[in-house]
Amino acid sequence: MYLMPKTTIGTMLLGAAAAVVTPLILRPVLVGLVKIGYEAKDYASSAWETAKVEATSIRTEAIATSSPQVEAELRQLRDEVQTLRTQLASKRTAS
Repeated sequence: MYLMPKTTIGTMLLGAAAAVVTPLILRPVLVGLVKIGYEAKDYASSAWETAKVEATSIRTEAIATSSPQVEAELRQLRDEVQTLRTQLASKRTAS
């Protein structure tokens, strides 16, 4: 003769098992996942900052070293782009 129903004993055993398993196994796994997430965030943030610094230095260097030869090349490239756009537009209207 039991004082408690069988389901209550099973529920208590399940609760006790969860109380033992959660701190020993599940919590370290969750802490590890959170730590990995923070490390990934820090790495991405660091990579972004490095990229911004490099882009700024490249832009600064490009502005500082502009010469007449570079300007002439830029003008020529812009003319070529305009020619290609015109050719593309004419092919589109012809189709």
